[in-house]
Amino acid sequence: MKYTVTTLGESIYSYDFYQSLLGGLLLKELSRYSYMDHGTYDSAEDVIGMDDLEWKDKNHLVFHTPSGDLNLKLN
Repeated sequence: MKYTVTTLGESIYSYDFYQSLLGGLLLKELSRYSYMDHGTYDSAEDVIGMDDLEWKDKNHLVFHTPSGDLNLKLN
């Protein structure tokens, strides 16, 4: 996961999710997520719900975000 935060009166959080392939030599992009906030959250980890993520099984991860659940399926 890679994230960036841009702030100018409000914060825009952008997340890119990747899966490592071939022992880390290649990265496959899985998903992108963006969220605009007006100071409600303390950190980028709080916005994406890092403290409340849920593994459905070994290949399915769910982040509980402010705009709904973000489902990631790993291959």
